[in-house]
Amino acid sequence: MQFGGFISGRLGNWLPEPIPGSAWEFKTDQRGFGGGSFRVYGLIAFDTKDLGSITTGNSKGFVRSFVSIRCKPKPGGGYEYQRAQSKPLGGVGFKNTGPSETTWQISAQGNYPFAPRINLAIAALDFRVFIRVTCIAHPEYEVELSGGHDAFLDYEALWRDSGGKTQLYGYSSPAAGPTPMPISLGIGGNVTIKKTVRFDLGS
Repeated sequence: MQFGGFISGRLGNWLPEPIPGSAWEFKTDQRGFGGGSFRVYGLIAFDTKDLGSITTGNSKGFVRSFVSIRCKPKPGGGYEYQRAQSKPLGGVGFKNTGPSETTWQISAQGNYPFAPRINLAIAALDFRVFIRVTCIAHPEYEVELSGGHDAFLDYEALWRDSGGKTQLYGYSSPAAGPTPMPISLGIGGNVTIKKTVRFDLGS
């Protein structure tokens, strides 16, 4: 299962980077909902038969980012390109909260990778989400999402299994792009997450 934020292609393929006076533009994720690259994301992987008895040995979880690309015009024509990857802060934790139930917490905070030293002046991208997964009675499962994230970036939660992927949560940001000022202060952001989904995984 993944939870993360991405810069939607509906804003365009390239946007001015959030540094006043900069000639650079950065590449968006050029996608909509349904999976693909993320600015910052968390992933948890487990077998549903282990719910309620999850350990570090039978599951994994981490916080990562994708490579970012920016470009600017060259004086003689063409473009100069640069690539960089942020190292998000945060992590993944879990607690077995019932006989067939486990709750994960994913916290992540990323910066604009081309200007990590002036991160206070750049919109930090952050979220904290709690994911409670319960086996009601196989093959019926329930996922409850709670927590918060910032208002810039589109966010989604994707459940992936052998049958494909299912979107459990989606947030479409009203923002037209990042700004030179922080969107939110502290992990957790200012958009509240509260959603419960029940679904059948099949036999």
